[in-house]
Amino acid sequence: MSNIPYSTGCFPLHLALLSCGENFHPLGYWTVIGKEPFRFLVSVGLGNYTLKLLRQHNEAALHFFPWNAREWVVRSGYISGRDVSKASRFNLNLVAAEKLQATKLVDGFENAYECVVLSEVKSISVDHAQFALEVVAAHENVPAEKCDPILFFTQKNFINLRGEQWTFKR
Repeated sequence: MSNIPYSTGCFPLHLALLSCGENFHPLGYWTVIGKEPFRFLVSVGLGNYTLKLLRQHNEAALHFFPWNAREWVVRSGYISGRDVSKASRFNLNLVAAEKLQATKLVDGFENAYECVVLSEVKSISVDHAQFALEVVAAHENVPAEKCDPILFFTQKNFINLRGEQWTFKR
């Protein structure tokens, strides 16, 4: 085992929003793991309510929102879906997914991907659960070269591709 301390030198990362059922939260730890078939690997913090829903429904949607949505996207990670409807709290519309049964899409995304769980990858992390997801529907509203992504360095520090910085304050 390595004893190298964690470092943020690998940041910034494109911040996503993971929805499952009618709940959602920001997600920084994700990557593409296959193009044919199209698959993602996501890492969800233990204790997160979305993790419970992901295990229950075996499906989720990975959304990418523009920089101007950063405040509610980030803030949604500081509110538990166990206690409140985040969509109501942030005055957001949830729309039916094309292929998913329980999971709604959060309206206003640049791009979103409906996914089913292929497997939960065990024993990689002690503080996150990893899932291999297969994309079953893609909603690409904005071409990649025109996206205005939310990039994050830490849980509270964000930047966009133009170098504009923003710090989340509770």
